[in-house]
Amino acid sequence: MTARRITSRPWFLVAPGLLAIAFLVVPLAALLLESPWGSFTEIVTTPTALEALRLSAVTSVAATAIAAVIGIPLAWLLAREVLPGTRALRALVIVPLLLPPVVSGVALLAA
Repeated sequence: MTARRITSRPWFLVAPGLLAIAFLVVPLAALLLESPWGSFTEIVTTPTALEALRLSAVTSVAATAIAAVIGIPLAWLLAREVLPGTRALRALVIVPLLLPPVVSGVALLAA
């Protein structure tokens, strides 16, 4: 006996999906259409823009390197080893993921 595959698609999600895509595409298209392309190279090669680009690149490379150096061994340790305190260590790893919504909620309650 073979199982039948359900092929129905959730068509009720098409409209919200198209709306979400429109919220992304329309501002980007307006930005591309309204940008001063004639002076693009002049704007991008200003010292301020180059410094901002350099700072962004250095910051992103440093953050990625630090996250990889800490995260890969920690993930391996948590996946492979059973140590005393593993549950506490897992909780500490998850805290940065949970903290921003909690802080936002507290800020909304305090306002």
